[in-house]
Amino acid sequence: MQAAAPAWQPFTWHVDSFAGGPPEPVALFLPARIDGAPCLVQLDTGANGELMWAGAADGATAKRLLTVELAGIRRQVWADGGNVRYVTPQVCALRAVATVGNAFFEHGTLTLDLGNARFAFSPGPTLASNPAAHPCSMPAGRPRAATRWWKSRLPAGRLAMHCSTWVPCASAWPPRTPANGPR
Repeated sequence: MQAAAPAWQPFTWHVDSFAGGPPEPVALFLPARIDGAPCLVQLDTGANGELMWAGAADGATAKRLLTVELAGIRRQVWADGGNVRYVTPQVCALRAVATVGNAFFEHGTLTLDLGNARFAFSPGPTLASNPAAHPCSMPAGRPRAATRWWKSRLPAGRLAMHCSTWVPCASAWPPRTPANGPR
């Protein structure tokens, strides 16, 4: 049985320069909706947790529950005035107002097609039994959000990364061989 084609969505590369070097992609911004407003969030696969606000909590403002929608996932998250001061149409369209970590995609597979700047999310482990997929590790901030990454080739040889927080693992890809050289 063949899996359904992923529902691809575009992401935006954030480009910056370090120490006078040439501009290069340094971050991945995903389109999200926060309380219905279109916003950008940064993907951080090494982040501990589900969602971290870009604005610091001020502690003086009453907390409120916001709805974050991303890749067909809908989460309720707490925020206070300091957290959401940048969640405005003027700022949301220009910069990431929050960071999402692997835990946001828990119990599913996030596929990143880096060459085509697109991503897809599927519930459950989509590549766990695929012999062509190669597992590699990504540290997880909490045991229940342990992450497994797979690299695979899409048609025409393009590389895709698949992140599954379904099951823990501790292996690496690709193994060092003369064919693929050092990593």
